[in-house]
Amino acid sequence: MAIQPAASLVPWGTWAPLGLVILLCQVAIARQTLRPGGRRLLFSAVALLLSDLLVAFLVRICTASMGAMDYSERFFAWRLWFLALTIVLVPLPIGLWAIALRLSNGAARLGSRPPVINPIFLAALLSWVAAVLAVFAAGGDFSFAARPAQITEMEVGLHGLPRQFEGFRIAILSDHHIGSLMTPARGRRRLDSLDRVRPDLIVDTGDITEMDPRYQAESAAILGEHKARFGSYAVSGNFDVACGTDSLRQQLGKHGVTYLENVATRISKGGADLWLVGLGDPWTGQADLGKALAGVPPSASRIVLAHSPDIIEEAVARRVPLVVSGHLHGGQVVVPFGGPIVGMSRFGTRFASGRFAFGETQLVVSRGLGEEAVPLRLFCRPEIVVITLRRAPDSANNGQ
Repeated sequence: MAIQPAASLVPWGTWAPLGLVILLCQVAIARQTLRPGGRRLLFSAVALLLSDLLVAFLVRICTASMGAMDYSERFFAWRLWFLALTIVLVPLPIGLWAIALRLSNGAARLGSRPPVINPIFLAALLSWVAAVLAVFAAGGDFSFAARPAQITEMEVGLHGLPRQFEGFRIAILSDHHIGSLMTPARGRRRLDSLDRVRPDLIVDTGDITEMDPRYQAESAAILGEHKARFGSYAVSGNFDVACGTDSLRQQLGKHGVTYLENVATRISKGGADLWLVGLGDPWTGQADLGKALAGVPPSASRIVLAHSPDIIEEAVARRVPLVVSGHLHGGQVVVPFGGPIVGMSRFGTRFASGRFAFGETQLVVSRGLGEEAVPLRLFCRPEIVVITLRRAPDSANNGQ
């Protein structure tokens, strides 16, 4: 089964809403600032609006081509988009200030003394600032003001699931990014909501720390504070690979968390088995699904842990019942009604978060817990996904 990767240009539905919101905001403010008449002023306003839209469009082209870049360039492109948000938004008050000065100069030429600050412009600028603050208050989550993650519950039906695992609950953690932005104390705060979940199993799909191995020990200790009846397991993300997976394995092991890399382990309950298959990080080319599945019976219930959902096409080909991933942070910054603005995936933002089905294979992607590049999530709350396993009605048709 072929899954279409992201196009070379991001679809209109992804970036256009952001440009439209920016345009509408500026039009509304510019109308308050501009006096009736004056073609030159009107042209100036149109040029300001079009320049912002052009910046947004050009940056979307840059970030859309991430799949063809190497690892360091992907990192640069992702940060470039957040920088572009500043480039797009900052010219707004500057441009309006220039328009207000022209209005004042025009009034001076007509013989009236202009005010030091154009009152109409000042009202417009304060309205814009209030609107920006309202947006961040309504949809913002910040590293420096970390709060417990949202719990997202879902039921997942698996073909051939042994009856002993009916109702089995798995908590999915991902993308803590504990480091300079998401400090250990803040990372611990994000996990507070896990205490009331009481899962049977805890799995972590990687990016446990930022690119600094000094945080591995404390990050592992934080994960070890949360227990589940059938244990805790983790795989590596691209940041973990950069820090060193050997040291990560050792630190996790000290706190009772089992690290899996291209290997499968068996979870036994009441004489029945559920196989947990952990992969190396797909984003950095460390994943080997064939090797990990080598000792797993084809008819067994298998759950694959992979940091990036980019493994999904191979998982479908191998008829894996369930893949659990993270990596994309849900987009981290989401435009209302427009969706995530960027996705570090060969499929773009298609698998940013949520549940997806491809025949016998299901994919669950968590929005994750931390932030990267900037200490901000916008309309994209950090989450812990809790899946409850159910036996699919046609369990006899398990991929054999």
